[in-house]
Amino acid sequence: MKTKYQIPKTIKEIMMTITNNGYNAFIVGGYVRDLLIGKNAFDIDITTNAPFDILKRLFKGKTYKEYGSIHLKVKSYNIDITTFREELEYKDNKPVKIAYTNKLYNDLLRRDFTINTLVIDINGNLLDLLDSIKDLNNKTIKVVGNTYERFEEDKTRILRALRFFSTLNFKLDSEIENYLKEKPHNLKTLKKEYIKNELQKIFEKPNKEFFELIKKYNLKQYLYINYEKINLSVSSSYSIWAQIETTLPFTKEDKLIIQSIKKIISKQKIEKIDIYTYGEQISKYAAEILNQNIDNIIIDMPIRTIFDIDITYNEIIKITKTNSVNKIYKDLEKQILYDKIENKNEEIKNYLRGKYE
Repeated sequence: MKTKYQIPKTIKEIMMTITNNGYNAFIVGGYVRDLLIGKNAFDIDITTNAPFDILKRLFKGKTYKEYGSIHLKVKSYNIDITTFREELEYKDNKPVKIAYTNKLYNDLLRRDFTINTLVIDINGNLLDLLDSIKDLNNKTIKVVGNTYERFEEDKTRILRALRFFSTLNFKLDSEIENYLKEKPHNLKTLKKEYIKNELQKIFEKPNKEFFELIKKYNLKQYLYINYEKINLSVSSSYSIWAQIETTLPFTKEDKLIIQSIKKIISKQKIEKIDIYTYGEQISKYAAEILNQNIDNIIIDMPIRTIFDIDITYNEIIKITKTNSVNKIYKDLEKQILYDKIENKNEEIKNYLRGKYE
Protein backbone atom coordinates (compact mmCIF):
# COMPACT_ATOMS: atom_id res chain seq x y z
CA MET A 1 0.00 0.00 0.00
CA LYS A 2 1.43 3.37 -1.01
CA THR A 3 2.03 5.97 1.68
CA LYS A 4 -0.20 9.02 1.59
CA TYR A 5 1.30 12.23 2.92
CA GLN A 6 -0.61 14.78 4.96
CA ILE A 7 -0.78 18.13 3.21
CA PRO A 8 -1.13 21.17 5.51
CA LYS A 9 -4.69 22.54 5.38
CA THR A 10 -3.53 25.97 4.17
CA ILE A 11 -1.65 24.42 1.24
CA LYS A 12 -4.45 21.99 0.44
CA GLU A 13 -6.87 24.90 0.10
CA ILE A 14 -4.57 26.65 -2.38
CA MET A 15 -4.23 23.47 -4.43
CA MET A 16 -8.00 22.97 -4.38
CA THR A 17 -8.55 26.52 -5.65
CA ILE A 18 -6.43 25.59 -8.66
CA THR A 19 -8.04 22.19 -9.27
CA ASN A 20 -11.56 23.59 -8.84
CA ASN A 21 -10.79 25.83 -11.79
CA GLY A 22 -9.93 22.85 -13.99
CA TYR A 23 -6.15 22.61 -13.56
CA ASN A 24 -3.65 20.37 -11.76
CA ALA A 25 -1.47 21.34 -8.81
CA PHE A 26 1.48 19.57 -7.21
CA ILE A 27 3.86 20.25 -4.34
CA VAL A 28 7.43 19.93 -5.55
CA GLY A 29 11.00 20.57 -4.44
CA GLY A 30 12.50 21.15 -1.03
CA TYR A 31 9.32 20.73 0.98
CA VAL A 32 8.76 17.23 -0.39
CA ARG A 33 12.42 16.33 0.07
CA ASP A 34 12.43 17.52 3.66
CA LEU A 35 9.12 15.82 4.43
CA LEU A 36 10.54 12.48 3.28
CA ILE A 37 13.67 12.78 5.42
CA GLY A 38 11.76 13.97 8.48
CA LYS A 39 12.57 17.68 8.45
CA ASN A 40 10.14 20.56 8.94
CA ALA A 41 9.92 23.09 6.12
CA PHE A 42 7.85 26.21 5.57
CA ASP A 43 8.95 27.15 2.04
CA ILE A 44 6.55 25.46 -0.36
CA ASP A 45 6.67 25.31 -4.15
CA ILE A 46 3.46 24.49 -5.98
CA THR A 47 3.76 23.74 -9.68
CA THR A 48 0.72 23.76 -11.95
CA ASN A 49 -0.47 23.71 -15.54
CA ALA A 50 -2.68 26.73 -14.79
CA PRO A 51 -1.53 29.66 -16.98
CA PHE A 52 0.05 32.62 -15.25
CA ASP A 53 -2.91 34.88 -16.10
CA ILE A 54 -5.23 32.44 -14.33
CA LEU A 55 -2.97 32.37 -11.27
CA LYS A 56 -3.02 36.16 -11.09
CA ARG A 57 -6.82 36.07 -11.09
CA LEU A 58 -7.03 33.36 -8.43
CA PHE A 59 -4.42 34.67 -5.98
CA LYS A 60 -3.34 38.02 -4.63
CA GLY A 61 0.41 38.01 -4.15
CA LYS A 62 3.70 39.30 -5.50
CA THR A 63 3.96 38.41 -9.19
CA TYR A 64 7.04 37.44 -11.20
CA LYS A 65 5.84 37.53 -14.79
CA GLU A 66 9.23 36.54 -16.22
CA TYR A 67 9.01 33.22 -14.38
CA GLY A 68 5.25 32.72 -14.45
CA SER A 69 5.24 32.74 -10.66
CA ILE A 70 3.26 34.20 -7.75
CA HIS A 71 4.57 34.45 -4.19
CA LEU A 72 2.22 34.21 -1.22
CA LYS A 73 2.85 34.56 2.50
CA VAL A 74 0.16 32.60 4.35
CA LYS A 75 0.53 32.08 8.11
CA SER A 76 4.02 30.62 8.59
CA TYR A 77 4.36 29.47 4.98
CA ASN A 78 6.24 31.07 2.10
CA ILE A 79 4.49 29.77 -1.00
CA ASP A 80 5.53 30.04 -4.64
CA ILE A 81 3.01 28.97 -7.28
CA THR A 82 4.55 28.55 -10.71
CA THR A 83 3.22 27.49 -14.10
CA PHE A 84 4.90 24.45 -15.66
CA ARG A 85 7.83 25.72 -17.71
CA GLU A 86 10.99 24.84 -19.55
CA GLU A 87 14.09 27.02 -19.34
CA LEU A 88 15.61 27.47 -22.79
CA GLU A 89 18.37 30.01 -22.27
CA TYR A 90 20.45 31.31 -19.36
CA LYS A 91 22.41 34.49 -18.79
CA ASP A 92 24.25 35.51 -15.62
CA ASN A 93 23.04 32.35 -13.90
CA LYS A 94 19.37 33.14 -14.54
CA PRO A 95 16.89 31.85 -17.14
CA VAL A 96 16.24 34.60 -19.68
CA LYS A 97 14.13 32.57 -22.08
CA ILE A 98 11.39 30.22 -20.93
CA ALA A 99 8.56 28.30 -22.57
CA TYR A 100 5.42 27.18 -20.82
CA THR A 101 4.46 23.53 -21.05
CA ASN A 102 1.49 21.36 -20.12
CA LYS A 103 3.67 18.49 -18.93
CA LEU A 104 4.81 18.06 -15.34
CA TYR A 105 7.67 15.86 -16.57
CA ASN A 106 9.13 18.70 -18.66
CA ASP A 107 8.89 21.07 -15.71
CA LEU A 108 10.82 18.65 -13.52
CA LEU A 109 13.65 18.43 -16.04
CA ARG A 110 14.53 22.10 -15.46
CA ARG A 111 15.16 21.60 -11.74
CA ASP A 112 18.60 21.46 -10.18
CA PHE A 113 18.97 18.16 -8.30
CA THR A 114 17.08 14.90 -8.51
CA ILE A 115 16.17 14.99 -4.81
CA ASN A 116 14.21 18.18 -5.58
CA THR A 117 12.06 16.59 -8.32
CA LEU A 118 9.83 14.47 -6.10
CA VAL A 119 6.19 15.55 -6.19
CA ILE A 120 3.11 15.20 -4.02
CA ASP A 121 -0.31 15.50 -5.64
CA ILE A 122 -3.45 16.97 -4.07
CA ASN A 123 -4.40 13.58 -2.61
CA GLY A 124 -1.07 13.18 -0.82
CA ASN A 125 0.37 10.66 -3.27
CA LEU A 126 4.11 10.72 -3.94
CA LEU A 127 5.05 10.89 -7.63
CA ASP A 128 8.56 10.08 -8.82
CA LEU A 129 8.70 10.74 -12.56
CA LEU A 130 12.51 10.91 -12.78
CA ASP A 131 13.25 7.84 -10.63
CA SER A 132 14.75 10.10 -7.97
CA ILE A 133 13.70 8.36 -4.78
CA LYS A 134 16.78 6.13 -5.00
CA ASP A 135 19.05 9.19 -4.77
CA LEU A 136 17.15 10.42 -1.73
CA ASN A 137 17.35 7.00 -0.10
CA ASN A 138 21.07 6.81 -0.91
CA LYS A 139 21.56 10.35 0.41
CA THR A 140 23.14 11.48 -2.84
CA ILE A 141 23.16 14.95 -4.41
CA LYS A 142 22.85 14.36 -8.16
CA VAL A 143 22.20 16.89 -10.90
CA VAL A 144 19.16 16.56 -13.17
CA GLY A 145 20.60 15.97 -16.64
CA ASN A 146 24.22 16.62 -17.62
CA THR A 147 26.18 17.93 -14.63
CA TYR A 148 28.64 20.02 -16.64
CA GLU A 149 25.95 21.62 -18.79
CA ARG A 150 23.67 22.40 -15.85
CA PHE A 151 26.50 23.90 -13.78
CA GLU A 152 27.75 25.96 -16.71
CA GLU A 153 24.34 27.49 -17.41
CA ASP A 154 23.75 28.34 -13.73
CA LYS A 155 26.82 28.36 -11.51
CA THR A 156 24.79 29.02 -8.37
CA ARG A 157 23.94 25.33 -8.55
CA ILE A 158 27.54 24.49 -7.65
CA LEU A 159 27.26 26.26 -4.33
CA ARG A 160 23.76 24.92 -3.69
CA ALA A 161 25.18 21.43 -4.14
CA LEU A 162 27.76 22.21 -1.45
CA ARG A 163 25.01 23.54 0.83
CA PHE A 164 22.85 20.44 0.45
CA PHE A 165 25.92 18.26 0.94
CA SER A 166 26.59 20.00 4.24
CA THR A 167 23.15 20.79 5.67
CA LEU A 168 21.55 17.47 4.70
CA ASN A 169 24.65 15.37 5.46
CA PHE A 170 24.39 13.82 1.99
CA LYS A 171 27.18 12.81 -0.36
CA LEU A 172 27.97 14.31 -3.75
CA ASP A 173 27.54 12.37 -6.95
CA SER A 174 30.86 11.55 -8.64
CA GLU A 175 30.06 13.90 -11.54
CA ILE A 176 29.74 16.83 -9.13
CA GLU A 177 33.03 15.93 -7.49
CA ASN A 178 34.69 15.73 -10.91
CA TYR A 179 33.38 19.20 -11.73
CA LEU A 180 34.72 20.61 -8.46
CA LYS A 181 38.09 19.08 -9.26
CA GLU A 182 38.24 20.45 -12.79
CA LYS A 183 36.42 23.79 -12.57
CA PRO A 184 36.44 25.14 -9.00
CA HIS A 185 37.28 28.60 -10.38
CA ASN A 186 33.68 28.93 -11.63
CA LEU A 187 32.63 29.53 -8.04
CA LYS A 188 34.46 32.84 -8.17
CA THR A 189 32.11 34.09 -10.90
CA LEU A 190 29.32 34.22 -8.32
CA LYS A 191 28.46 37.44 -6.53
CA LYS A 192 30.06 37.77 -3.13
CA GLU A 193 26.70 38.44 -1.50
CA TYR A 194 25.34 35.14 -2.83
CA ILE A 195 28.39 33.21 -1.63
CA LYS A 196 28.10 34.79 1.81
CA ASN A 197 24.40 33.93 2.10
CA GLU A 198 24.96 30.30 1.12
CA LEU A 199 27.91 29.93 3.50
CA GLN A 200 25.78 31.47 6.23
CA LYS A 201 23.26 28.64 5.86
CA ILE A 202 26.09 26.12 5.99
CA PHE A 203 27.73 27.70 9.04
CA GLU A 204 24.50 27.68 11.03
CA LYS A 205 25.05 23.93 11.45
CA PRO A 206 28.65 23.35 10.36
CA ASN A 207 30.11 19.89 9.92
CA LYS A 208 33.63 18.65 9.38
CA GLU A 209 32.77 16.99 6.06
CA PHE A 210 32.16 20.38 4.47
CA PHE A 211 35.55 21.71 5.53
CA GLU A 212 37.22 18.47 4.44
CA LEU A 213 35.65 18.95 0.99
CA ILE A 214 36.91 22.55 0.90
CA LYS A 215 40.41 21.27 1.61
CA LYS A 216 40.14 18.36 -0.85
CA TYR A 217 39.34 20.61 -3.80
CA ASN A 218 41.18 23.72 -2.60
CA LEU A 219 38.03 25.83 -2.62
CA LYS A 220 39.02 28.47 -0.05
CA GLN A 221 40.22 31.01 -2.57
CA TYR A 222 37.08 30.63 -4.70
CA LEU A 223 34.80 31.20 -1.71
CA TYR A 224 36.83 34.16 -0.42
CA ILE A 225 37.59 32.49 2.90
CA ASN A 226 40.85 31.63 4.63
CA TYR A 227 41.58 29.83 7.89
CA GLU A 228 44.11 27.51 9.48
CA LYS A 229 41.85 25.37 11.60
CA ILE A 230 38.31 25.77 12.88
CA ASN A 231 36.66 24.67 16.12
CA LEU A 232 33.28 23.35 14.96
CA SER A 233 31.97 22.67 18.48
CA VAL A 234 30.07 25.95 18.50
CA SER A 235 26.40 26.92 18.53
CA SER A 236 26.46 30.04 16.36
CA SER A 237 27.56 30.94 12.86
CA TYR A 238 29.20 34.03 14.41
CA SER A 239 31.67 31.69 16.10
CA ILE A 240 32.54 30.17 12.72
CA TRP A 241 32.93 33.48 10.90
CA ALA A 242 35.15 34.79 13.71
CA GLN A 243 37.66 32.02 12.92
CA ILE A 244 37.80 32.94 9.23
CA GLU A 245 39.44 35.73 7.28
CA THR A 246 37.17 36.86 4.47
CA THR A 247 36.32 39.75 2.16
CA LEU A 248 32.67 38.70 1.91
CA PRO A 249 30.09 41.42 2.74
CA PHE A 250 28.42 41.68 6.16
CA THR A 251 25.98 44.09 7.71
CA LYS A 252 27.48 46.70 10.01
CA GLU A 253 25.98 44.93 13.03
CA ASP A 254 27.28 41.47 12.06
CA LYS A 255 30.72 42.87 11.27
CA LEU A 256 30.91 44.46 14.73
CA ILE A 257 29.94 41.21 16.45
CA ILE A 258 32.49 39.18 14.48
CA GLN A 259 35.28 41.69 15.06
CA SER A 260 34.50 41.74 18.79
CA ILE A 261 34.75 37.95 18.98
CA LYS A 262 38.06 38.07 17.12
CA LYS A 263 39.45 40.60 19.61
CA ILE A 264 38.51 38.40 22.54
CA ILE A 265 39.91 35.15 21.12
CA SER A 266 43.16 36.88 20.15
CA LYS A 267 43.87 37.12 23.88
CA GLN A 268 43.32 33.35 24.27
CA LYS A 269 41.69 33.90 27.67
CA ILE A 270 38.43 35.56 28.65
CA GLU A 271 38.40 37.85 31.67
CA LYS A 272 35.80 39.96 33.44
CA ILE A 273 36.86 43.05 31.52
CA ASP A 274 36.05 41.28 28.23
CA ILE A 275 32.57 40.29 29.37
CA TYR A 276 32.00 43.84 30.63
CA THR A 277 33.28 45.42 27.42
CA TYR A 278 31.69 43.16 24.80
CA GLY A 279 28.71 41.71 26.64
CA GLU A 280 27.78 38.27 27.86
CA GLN A 281 26.55 36.83 24.55
CA ILE A 282 29.55 37.83 22.45
CA SER A 283 31.85 36.57 25.21
CA LYS A 284 30.05 33.22 25.12
CA TYR A 285 30.60 33.01 21.36
CA ALA A 286 34.32 33.54 21.99
CA ALA A 287 34.32 31.07 24.88
CA GLU A 288 32.99 28.33 22.56
CA ILE A 289 35.94 28.82 20.24
CA LEU A 290 38.45 28.79 23.10
CA ASN A 291 36.74 25.83 24.81
CA GLN A 292 36.52 27.96 27.93
CA ASN A 293 33.66 27.83 30.43
CA ILE A 294 32.92 31.37 31.60
CA ASP A 295 29.78 30.68 33.64
CA ASN A 296 31.58 31.20 36.97
CA ILE A 297 33.22 34.38 35.69
CA ILE A 298 29.80 35.75 34.69
CA ILE A 299 28.35 34.89 38.10
CA ASP A 300 31.22 36.69 39.84
CA MET A 301 30.92 39.86 37.77
CA PRO A 302 30.81 42.77 40.29
CA ILE A 303 29.44 45.13 37.63
CA ARG A 304 27.79 44.61 34.24
CA THR A 305 27.43 48.22 33.09
CA ILE A 306 28.67 51.65 34.10
CA PHE A 307 25.39 52.20 35.94
CA ASP A 308 26.31 49.43 38.39
CA ILE A 309 29.26 51.43 39.74
CA ASP A 310 28.28 52.54 43.25
CA ILE A 311 29.05 56.23 42.94
CA THR A 312 27.23 59.11 41.29
CA TYR A 313 28.44 61.55 38.69
CA ASN A 314 28.16 64.45 41.15
CA GLU A 315 30.08 62.58 43.82
CA ILE A 316 32.95 62.06 41.39
CA ILE A 317 32.98 65.76 40.47
CA LYS A 318 32.93 66.80 44.12
CA ILE A 319 35.96 64.64 44.99
CA THR A 320 38.08 64.99 41.86
CA LYS A 321 37.27 68.61 40.91
CA THR A 322 37.54 67.60 37.25
CA ASN A 323 35.26 67.34 34.24
CA SER A 324 37.02 64.22 32.91
CA VAL A 325 34.40 61.99 34.46
CA ASN A 326 34.32 59.50 31.57
CA LYS A 327 38.03 58.87 32.00
CA ILE A 328 37.53 58.35 35.73
CA TYR A 329 34.68 55.91 35.11
CA LYS A 330 36.97 53.92 32.79
CA ASP A 331 39.55 53.74 35.55
CA LEU A 332 36.95 52.65 38.11
CA GLU A 333 35.69 49.93 35.77
CA LYS A 334 39.15 48.38 35.61
CA GLN A 335 39.82 48.77 39.34
CA ILE A 336 36.56 47.01 40.20
CA LEU A 337 36.73 44.32 37.52
CA TYR A 338 40.33 43.43 38.40
CA ASP A 339 39.34 43.27 42.09
CA LYS A 340 41.59 46.18 43.07
CA ILE A 341 38.71 47.83 44.92
CA GLU A 342 35.25 46.68 45.95
CA ASN A 343 32.17 48.16 44.33
CA LYS A 344 31.13 49.97 47.49
CA ASN A 345 30.47 53.69 47.64
CA GLU A 346 32.78 54.54 50.51
CA GLU A 347 35.65 52.40 49.20
CA ILE A 348 35.36 54.02 45.75
CA LYS A 349 35.37 57.47 47.37
CA ASN A 350 38.48 56.61 49.40
CA TYR A 351 40.20 55.41 46.20
CA LEU A 352 39.37 58.69 44.44
CA ARG A 353 40.41 60.80 47.42
CA GLY A 354 43.77 59.08 47.54
CA LYS A 355 44.29 59.71 43.86
CA TYR A 356 42.93 63.23 43.42
CA GLU A 357 43.00 65.06 46.75
